[in-house]
Amino acid sequence: MLRTFAVLALLVSPSAFACGGKAPCGSSCDMAAHADATAADDVAAAAGEKVTLNVSGMTCGSCASRVTAALKAVDGVNAAKVDHATGVASIAFDAAKTDADALIAAVAELGKFQAKKAEEQS
Repeated sequence: MLRTFAVLALLVSPSAFACGGKAPCGSSCDMAAHADATAADDVAAAAGEKVTLNVSGMTCGSCASRVTAALKAVDGVNAAKVDHATGVASIAFDAAKTDADALIAAVAELGKFQAKKAEEQS
């Protein structure tokens, strides 16, 4: 009985989820959704112009992974990192190949999400 309880506790504990139980994604949450925090996605260190987008409609790490993949599929994107909790996408890109409008369009093509250029702060 105690062994069964221990197994059930592991299955429903926040640490059983890849996000540590912080995202409301439930069973759709997986480790692949959280793999975007790698050194290869370091936008600050990547070559090219940088832009920050505010992305609405994301509810979990899987959403962020979909948006990240859409951004990285745009020709000219050197790095992209998306955080579903803050709704922020940071992108480094080659301005000779793409621009912020193309990145916003790539997010919009996913259907569920909307992006706009973040307001610059003084």
